[in-house]
Amino acid sequence: MHKTHKPSTQQLDTITTFIKHQSSIIMAKADDKKPKKATPKKQLNTGKKQTPAKKKPTEKKPVKKSNIAKKTKKTPPSKPKKSSWIKRTFWVLAKLFLVGLVILATYMTYLNIQIRQRFEGRTFDIATSVFAQPLSLYEGKTLSQNQLSWSLNNLGYRKDSKVDQPGEYWNNGNQFTIYKRHFEFWDRTESAKRLHIQLGKQSIDRLTDDQHQTLILERLDPFVIGELYGQDKARELIKLEQVPTTLKEGFLAIEDNNFYNHHGISPTGIARAFFSNVKSGSLTQGGSTITQQLVKNLFLYNKRSLWRKANEALMAILIDAQYEKDEILTAYFNEVYYTQDGARSIHGLQLTSRYFFSTQLEYLQLHQQALLIAMVKGPYYYHPINHPKRTLERRNLVLGVMHEKGIITEPELIQAKAQLLDVSITKRSQTAQDFMQLVKQQMDEQYYASDLSSKGVRVFTSFEPYVHHQALAQLKSRVATIENQHSIPSNQLQSAVVITDTTNGNIRTLIGSSQGKYTGFNRALDAKRPIGSLIKPFIYSEALASGEFHLASLLDDSPINMEIKGQGTWQPQNYDHKSHGSPTLLEAFAKSYNLSAVWISQQRGVKRLVNTLKDMGLESVDNQNPSLALGALELSPFQVASLYQVFASGGFQMQLNTLLAVVDEQNQVLQRHQPQMELKIDTHTMSLMQYALNYNMREGTGKFAYQYLPQSFMVAGKTGTSNDARDSWFVGFSEDSLASVWLGFDDNQPMPITGSSGALRVWTDIFKSLPLTMQRQSQPDDISWHWVDLASGYRTQENCKNAVYVPFKFNEIAERYIPCRQSESQQKQNWLQRLLR
Repeated sequence: MHKTHKPSTQQLDTITTFIKHQSSIIMAKADDKKPKKATPKKQLNTGKKQTPAKKKPTEKKPVKKSNIAKKTKKTPPSKPKKSSWIKRTFWVLAKLFLVGLVILATYMTYLNIQIRQRFEGRTFDIATSVFAQPLSLYEGKTLSQNQLSWSLNNLGYRKDSKVDQPGEYWNNGNQFTIYKRHFEFWDRTESAKRLHIQLGKQSIDRLTDDQHQTLILERLDPFVIGELYGQDKARELIKLEQVPTTLKEGFLAIEDNNFYNHHGISPTGIARAFFSNVKSGSLTQGGSTITQQLVKNLFLYNKRSLWRKANEALMAILIDAQYEKDEILTAYFNEVYYTQDGARSIHGLQLTSRYFFSTQLEYLQLHQQALLIAMVKGPYYYHPINHPKRTLERRNLVLGVMHEKGIITEPELIQAKAQLLDVSITKRSQTAQDFMQLVKQQMDEQYYASDLSSKGVRVFTSFEPYVHHQALAQLKSRVATIENQHSIPSNQLQSAVVITDTTNGNIRTLIGSSQGKYTGFNRALDAKRPIGSLIKPFIYSEALASGEFHLASLLDDSPINMEIKGQGTWQPQNYDHKSHGSPTLLEAFAKSYNLSAVWISQQRGVKRLVNTLKDMGLESVDNQNPSLALGALELSPFQVASLYQVFASGGFQMQLNTLLAVVDEQNQVLQRHQPQMELKIDTHTMSLMQYALNYNMREGTGKFAYQYLPQSFMVAGKTGTSNDARDSWFVGFSEDSLASVWLGFDDNQPMPITGSSGALRVWTDIFKSLPLTMQRQSQPDDISWHWVDLASGYRTQENCKNAVYVPFKFNEIAERYIPCRQSESQQKQNWLQRLLR
């Protein structure tokens, strides 16, 4: 086929001039052939009168018509003009055609640039996935039957006695068989494997494989708790080889049977859709190939229009011309849209498989595969939850087509059609948003958002779903009980809970409201309230560390009148509005005497208390007045947990952390958290403070807890109540867990509860519901123990009425010894002595 050359304007003008010139010559020749009138000759002027000559009569001769005249008559002048108009029209159309080709080529170049940028750059924007801490399994692990069952069910594991597929489990009492799923962790990839677990009372007694070999450590695939940086579109990328063959062939049979033969568009499909649309009088059907569907999802909008279809066709042709069919199909499987989960849209086969079936794509059964194929035609119209009947019919139709095409056998068809829709939707945790806020804060401190946005980064966190579930359930229940008991309107009493791992500072969960959902104000992080008596352990630890005081030292609990510059007279009071004379340090701490705390802080100096708080991690202390000794310091529950982490970890200060590891989309580790610890309280002082905090739980303001906790279970903690009972606090810890709990009203009104009758009860409910490790009673060898009379602070005999078994540093001891009278003796043993024996 010859190429058409574009004539220039000069050439067109030359041709037009030539035609005009030839026409004028022809007309001139025609005029020359016509007869002309005779012209009289001029006479010479000789001076003589000349006589005019007589005219001779002339004969009229017949004039012969010329051939030119005839031709002129037969070929009128307008004919050359007609020929010129046709040629002009032809060349104008040719020019328009060529201009159109140039415009089309330019536009297709523009479209192609868009395509190449998307396909050869980052084809998909992938949000940063945030995972919970995986459940680790090893012999000796603290784990209850309830926790393991709950975790498996919420991970979407199916209970099946065969346990022959990943994602299945079975249990007979405390004996579990689990077929764990394949998963890529930050440190290694763990393959699918069958595990056998024998649980004891509260821990794993035995962990083996199918060959009865003991396994050292296994992890279950973790929960996804949310997304960051581009979370509106969620997907998990897969490779084509991960797609089951039946699923791939089923898709092609239903959506694009000629996919591997056409060039991006299907003329027969377009024709079929055209006649259907003409018949209906509207754009009701499309003849789109899989390539066109991919174009629409990646580049265009969903509204039907001829302009969109034209763009769709052009881009489909360009994609098909440049990329392999398998590349196109892989992109389609990763992009295809299925449903909404709140504000995020679910895209791609892998995430959809997890969302609807709680399992990975490669483990889908035939009837589940058919449902994914069926939904693509109309994700909302064929939604298995909203429209189960029509969706089931559509799924069975797909199965029928798969059988007709020879993709599945007759028995497979019958078995698959007999199955229900079998959907178990796995939604993101809507109650972990308070924790997610802290994750984002800590990520923003270490990374630029632009470096993480849509890059497919995965973040593994310290969040423990079962701990969160139990804490939230117990918090809601106890808050509702308190509201009922004190006639508080429902949902008016607010709360916050922070639970940490005492060994490394990892945050196990964080809850910012009594409702458990993010309300726009995260009280765990942002509600800064007076901490009341929670400050007292820091006063006493500083005093004990100084060597000037020990647990049996006598303090002064007399009334105080103190002039404070600019504030007038300050007269602090005990909670019971009484003075208690000269109590021992241990008794004053356990009974939370305010006057004693103020007295000892004055003895040591408020400045030392300020420095102690800063040394333990508090960035700034605004109040440096004597009232600081009674907790006139506003902190958030998160900050309180961070301070008490020093006591819970044995004297080590560490940053509270949510991040375990951060990996990129190639699973390369960008960051792995290593706890940084610094000793802030020496081991001898820490032994004394540990005892004091334990004693408070047995005999002081925290003793309510042992109405529900086992007597053998060692815990430590401190209550706190601010002025007029506007804030109820409790912080307590076991060997492996610490929890900071706050209750109060958002408008800062007084409450009818204290730290003991409010926050302590929430803490107790949470801890009794969790499998926890009992606190170890370890201490330096040079700590000595003596029986002390609690009333006088002197050493005494074991069976005396007020005798308490108290630890002392190696160079400290109660000054005097007094025996007790026989009438004062008692047979009841000290609580610590009973435990130690």
